[in-house]
Amino acid sequence: QTFTLTFDDTMDWDSEIGAFLVLEQGEPQNPTRNFFGGPWRTGAYMSGRVEPPLTSPHINTPTVPFTFVEGQKIWWRAHIIRADGRVSSKFECDPVLAVV
Repeated sequence: QTFTLTFDDTMDWDSEIGAFLVLEQGEPQNPTRNFFGGPWRTGAYMSGRVEPPLTSPHINTPTVPFTFVEGQKIWWRAHIIRADGRVSSKFECDPVLAVV
């Protein structure tokens, strides 16, 4: 399974060696659910780099922590780890519907 990640590729971490964007996937739910509080599992990470720079959107082919099927809602959250060890607050996107 793959997913396409769209992010702001002008942020500093994107071109900082040793920085990471860590993605967590929530357990897929029925499309009628409107709230999700967990569980979360680390789904993928992207490392900052200078050459070639990361670009958005990015198609990722990780081993997803939860298998999803067509029509399920999937929640994603992320945080950024900078090269000097600083960690951002976690931030979420709106849930997305799986298209297989």
